Parts: sequence; C-alpha cells; structure tokens
Amino acid sequence: MHHDCPTCGQPLPVPEGKRKCTGPCEQTKPLSAFHRLAHGKHGRRSRCRECTAAAQAKRAQVKPLIKRGKAPTAASKAADAQVAKWVADGRLAPATDKICAYCKAPAVQYRKLQLAPVIQVMPVCAACAEKIAKGINIKPCYPEG
Repeated sequence: MHHDCPTCGQPLPVPEGKRKCTGPCEQTKPLSAFHRLAHGKHGRRSRCRECTAAAQAKRAQVKPLIKRGKAPTAASKAADAQVAKWVADGRLAPATDKICAYCKAPAVQYRKLQLAPVIQVMPVCAACAEKIAKGINIKPCYPEG
C-alpha cells in the first residue's frame, strides 16, 4: 500500500505520532507498532513489528541452526585433522581407549580445549559431548595425584 499523492506522485507527509513501514507492508502505522531503537528516527525501527516477525520467521526456515551458533573455523578443522593424524601415527591413543575426563565413563571422542599455540584435547563420552554442545557448563574430574 503506497502513500503517494494520486495527482503528482509525491510521497504524502506522515501524520504526527505515526511512521511508514519500510517493510513489505509499506503501511503508515502508529509508533507503538514499531520496536524501540534509541538511535533511530523517531526512536523506533523502520520496519513494523509484523514485518520484523515475518522476516525473522523466513530466516529461521532458510538458515539451518548451527550448534551454539558457530560454524567450525579453519583453525578448528585444522586441529581436528592434526588430532586424527596423531591418532593414526600412534602418538595419541584413540579416544575410545580413554575414559571421559568429566564423568569417567568410556570416552568416544576428543574435545579441543585450546587451538594455539599448542593443541590441547581432552577425552569425552557421548553424554558429556552432548552437554558441552548444548552449552551446559560441566567441570572435569582431573586425576588425583
């Protein structure tokens, strides 16, 4: 819905206390229909709440969710490859030969603790790996002595 003058085609002035949405609806709505934005014109966002919600829903359908919101970095992938090489060369025991550093159950994989300057890894079981991936903070049980 465009708000242009039918005779000259110029945009009509927006009434006081209202704002024109720059989203797909292009409607003039009261300021209460827009989210607050401290540094925005009129102190509000340029898209109305409905257009903002529709855009967020569309992005959620298109963009797959990545655990903890981050894709693996190049450094993380390189560290994974280095750990796999160490296991293949026999310099690092397979994670399945170790116990979980968090709950002492049989480990299934290594968790990277640090990537640089030295790669540090810790064996973890499937249950603890899942908790870590969900962002649950768990503490390791370091061996005594």
